[in-house]
Amino acid sequence: QGSIVRNSRSYGLYMGYVRGNLDIQNNEITETKGHAVYIRGYHYYDGPRTYVFNSNRFAGSSSSGLYFYTDGRWSSSYSRFVKWNVTNNVFESNQDGLTVLSSGDDSRSYDFIIRKNLFDNHTRYGINFDRTVNINALVDSNEFTRHRGSTGGSMFLQGVAQSLVVTDNYFHDNAGKYVVKLSPYSYTTSPFVFRNNRLLNNVVNATNDYAVDFGHPAVAVISSSSSGVVVHNNHFENPDSQFELAIQLPAQSSGELFVNVSDNYWGTTNEAVIRDRIADFGYCARLASADFFPYLLSFGGSPVALNAIRDTTIVRPNSLLRGRIMKNTTILQSGSPYTVVGDISVLPGNTLTIQAGVELRFTANTGILVEGRLLAQGTENEPIKFLDNSLVLASGF
Repeated sequence: QGSIVRNSRSYGLYMGYVRGNLDIQNNEITETKGHAVYIRGYHYYDGPRTYVFNSNRFAGSSSSGLYFYTDGRWSSSYSRFVKWNVTNNVFESNQDGLTVLSSGDDSRSYDFIIRKNLFDNHTRYGINFDRTVNINALVDSNEFTRHRGSTGGSMFLQGVAQSLVVTDNYFHDNAGKYVVKLSPYSYTTSPFVFRNNRLLNNVVNATNDYAVDFGHPAVAVISSSSSGVVVHNNHFENPDSQFELAIQLPAQSSGELFVNVSDNYWGTTNEAVIRDRIADFGYCARLASADFFPYLLSFGGSPVALNAIRDTTIVRPNSLLRGRIMKNTTILQSGSPYTVVGDISVLPGNTLTIQAGVELRFTANTGILVEGRLLAQGTENEPIKFLDNSLVLASGF
């Protein structure tokens, strides 16, 4: 408590094979070449432990501000529970703020409470849970700002096999590959919850990985094979990023998978704009759909009425076509030609009608997925044409 450590050529504080409790408060550890604090769990200590980190400042580290590594190769019959309280700390200008890394075969249980911390100006991650197992995590009332990681974001939570709640956090003025990426394992026992968070004025400057493979950057990314996802009562308003949310859950082979992201405020009440700000089934037919209806009319406000008239794809002259067909829709010959820039998905119970004489120009890796009904009947004089847009542009016609 109350210590100052500066300019270490290695770690600021190294604690290997911790056997008991930790109480680390009111310290300042800055400008270290290694992790500011490195902690490695002890294999053979049996019994519960508590690690307390309160009101510290970890800044200027070439690695992590606080780094915890657990190697569970010999732990099957030993300690079963470790409780972490990480509160009121400042993580500033490190490579990463808080990193938790597991070997993947650790049988202990970990209970993380990460509350009221400032994560500021990291070059990779603010919080990074990497391949963690047996975790209960509450990430509550933190501030994440000025992260500039081209390979990461403010928060990357991977694993978390028991439960995860991310609530009442403020993400603002970050730039990276994403701002938040949540990727729990498929066998997570409880839904993971992302609620009451504010994500404002962030700029995503690189394409996301995995299933949105044609490159649509998003502020928040949900990536998992688990359908237990709760995303409610958040405020998304990041006009300089192409997408607010990307759903990187694969659709089920038997049909489309829906992820409930209702009751959020998207910075607008225009439903067509909201739909265009979410990368999901409407952009790539291999992905699950985000059901964002009803949406909030303001952050913390009332939702739009459940019986409100819902928009559908608006077909205008020379339109760029993509997205879900959610009610009977007609593509008019008078507006032809059209360019298809993302998958068109005709959902069950709906009909897409393409009038005679319509020309659709498809960009790479796009198509029409029909789970409802498609009516496309041309004539000898007015055929319906499906063309490769790149060949159309090359020919000059």
